[in-house]
Amino acid sequence: MLIVILTGGASRRMGRDKAVLPLDGEAMALALAKKYEALGPVCFSVDRRDRFPAGTYDQLVDRYPGRGPLNGIVSAFSERAEDMVLLTATDMPAVNPSAALYLQARIGAHDACMFEGQPLFGLYRRSCLAQAIACLESEEPSFRALLELIDALILPAGDEAMFANLNTPAEYDAFINRRENS
Repeated sequence: MLIVILTGGASRRMGRDKAVLPLDGEAMALALAKKYEALGPVCFSVDRRDRFPAGTYDQLVDRYPGRGPLNGIVSAFSERAEDMVLLTATDMPAVNPSAALYLQARIGAHDACMFEGQPLFGLYRRSCLAQAIACLESEEPSFRALLELIDALILPAGDEAMFANLNTPAEYDAFINRRENS
């Protein structure tokens, strides 16, 4: 399983690049990469190469610039040999890697497996590549459109706090405060 951390967003609501926000003494993207290393090789999906210090991790540059996070699937399967990709968003640092292992245990013969409402934390098979390209080349380059074209197993989300997105400075500050006070 290849782990692809999505970092290509514009971070408009945050006002600065989420990938470089401090987490555990380093840039959030690098902290997440270290968190997932035990599951397999880790790469960053980026809108442009070297947009942030990626350390020793590979960067997968968007093949369809400006078309969104489906690029993570397309770039990963176009550039790498792995048959499964775990996508996770940079702004979802509370997700535990054990959730990825749970998805891997449940995917079976499905094209994808994810928790309800969480396509940016999902496990995708290479069989999704053609449909992801079709979506990126269409008028609706969205995960919603992709999920209509593939066989996806959608599991109950359970702990919603685990999937909290850090989209604003207030959400980031609240997350950091909870970690420091727990």
